[in-house]
Amino acid sequence: MDNLTEEVKEINEQNDIFGTYQKAKSICDFLELETNKEILDMNNLIAIYGPWGSGKSCLMKTIYNNLDKNKFNVIWFNTWKYEKDDNLAYSLFKYIIKDNYLEKIKEQGSNFLSIAYGIFKSLAKGVEVNLDISNIKMGLDVLNIKPGEVLDEAERQDKIINENINKQKCLWEKVEEFEDEFKRIKFKGDKKLVVFLDDLDRCESENIITLISAIKLLLSINKKIIFIIGVDRTAVTLALKNKYNNDYNKADEYLEKIFSITFELINNIQENNFIKYIKNIIGLHENNVKLILDFFEAIHFTNSRHVKKVLRKYYLMKNYLKTKGIDVYDVYNIILILYIVILNMYYSDEYKYIIRKDKKMFMTILYYLIIIKMELKNKVGIYHI
Repeated sequence: MDNLTEEVKEINEQNDIFGTYQKAKSICDFLELETNKEILDMNNLIAIYGPWGSGKSCLMKTIYNNLDKNKFNVIWFNTWKYEKDDNLAYSLFKYIIKDNYLEKIKEQGSNFLSIAYGIFKSLAKGVEVNLDISNIKMGLDVLNIKPGEVLDEAERQDKIINENINKQKCLWEKVEEFEDEFKRIKFKGDKKLVVFLDDLDRCESENIITLISAIKLLLSINKKIIFIIGVDRTAVTLALKNKYNNDYNKADEYLEKIFSITFELINNIQENNFIKYIKNIIGLHENNVKLILDFFEAIHFTNSRHVKKVLRKYYLMKNYLKTKGIDVYDVYNIILILYIVILNMYYSDEYKYIIRKDKKMFMTILYYLIIIKMELKNKVGIYHI
């Protein structure tokens, strides 16, 4: 069952079943190439595009573990794990500097942290309070002033207000102060820092947009940092719609403005490893396992997380099916069962239609259809099988 778990793990040539390893290796080569240094200085936000469950986390973990540590420092920030923080962007900022600059700031007694907190909080809420005159005496006290002292008191109050106003900084002044300080931060050995942001598409809409905006507007100004972020386009589209309550939003345009460098994650089944993977789970002869692989490809069912969930379901059902007299080592029985499980888990309307009809007749027809389809190796969609 270890092969069916969903933990984030490094992919190598032996356990790569969805083409993740080669993609990770290519991205590592891109980052490490000396001639790309100038490009990465100017474009330090990188998106790994892929739908939910396509293996973005495993891809990033593989890059994280294989980057040349003589050239890069690396940190991993799980956004979903920390998203309950009411100032998530500030948490990311402190996480970035915690091993490099945080203690130095505290020793200096700098107000850099408080400025940073306010900026990120303002970005999240869209509100900035610049003036606090709550301690100024106004109201009934003014009415109690003697007539001859009114002008003097008015002048004094005006002076107090002006002093308070002069002490306050506008948001742009705070941002400039933050930027000047943050740009100067250097990391261990003066190497670039690569920050991996995982599970962003699991976060609430507000946090997705706020965090991406904070990184683009504030954190990316330090060119010693490269951000690699797993992005589900659908999640960003929904986040924009929820935030701005619009029927039509240009998610692609928004993402193009944020990310200049992108990599698309497309599951590309590695036949030999995938056959070994299914063989270990189901216990079939290799030739029969190849039929299961053909079946998945025929119905375009290759999302890594979905495949694992379906195989896990079958694994848990296998012993029960034996008690019902079903031959769980007959490859066509397995394909039928997998198909029904896929319908049940991901195509509920079709599944409900089937169970309302003659299940026995359906199974018989489907059995022979699959045999014919697999023999012809006709690549068709799930609705046409």
